[in-house]
Amino acid sequence: MTKIPEGRARTKAHRFHYLIHKHFQLKYTWYLVTSALMSALLVGGPIYYFLNQNYNIFLNMAYSLSPEIVSHLIQEKKWFTGFFIFSLMTLVIFHFYYGIRLTFRMVGTIMALKRHMNQVTKGHLYQKPLHVRQHDEFHDLILNYNYLYKTLRAQSAFDIKKLENIKFQTKSTEAIRMIDEMISEKSSQITDPAVKLEQGHDSHHAS
Repeated sequence: MTKIPEGRARTKAHRFHYLIHKHFQLKYTWYLVTSALMSALLVGGPIYYFLNQNYNIFLNMAYSLSPEIVSHLIQEKKWFTGFFIFSLMTLVIFHFYYGIRLTFRMVGTIMALKRHMNQVTKGHLYQKPLHVRQHDEFHDLILNYNYLYKTLRAQSAFDIKKLENIKFQTKSTEAIRMIDEMISEKSSQITDPAVKLEQGHDSHHAS
C-alpha cells in the first residue's frame, strides 16, 4: 500500500478543513458568487461595452490620421480586456473563499448543536454544555440551548433525590425495586460512562 507523505497529508487535510458540510456550504457559496458576479456584470458590462466602442472609434481615427499609434491602442485594448477578465476572476475567487469561510462558521456551530442534541435525545445527559465564544455565529442560540440543557440535567438530579426520599418511605418490595430501576436509569443518564468505569476499577482494586 502506498504511503502518503506526512507533508502532503497535512496539506490535504488543511485544504478541506473548512468543508465540513460540503453540500450546504457549496450551495450557498455559489449563491454568493453568482450574486456578486451578476452585480459586477450589470455594472461593469455596460462600462466595458462603451469603452470598447470608444476604442474602436479611436482605432478608426488612428488608421486614418496617425497609423503609428494603432499598435499602442491595440495593446492598450488588450491590457484593458485582460484587466477586466482578471477582475472578474479575482471577484469569483474572493467570494468563493469568503463564502466557504462564512458558511464554515455557520455550519460548524449548527453541526456541533446537532451532535449534542442527538446525544441528548438518546438520554445522554452527562455531556458538557456546548462551548461558545463571543464571536461565534448563533451565539445567543447556543447560550439558550446550554441553559435548557443545564436545566434538564438539574431536573434529572432533582428527580433522583425525590425518588430516593420516596424509596425510604415505601415498604412495598415491588415499589422499591421499581424506584431503584428509575434511579439507576436516571443516574446513568447524567453520569459519564468513563467516570463510572473508573469508579468500578477503583472499587475492584479496593476489594
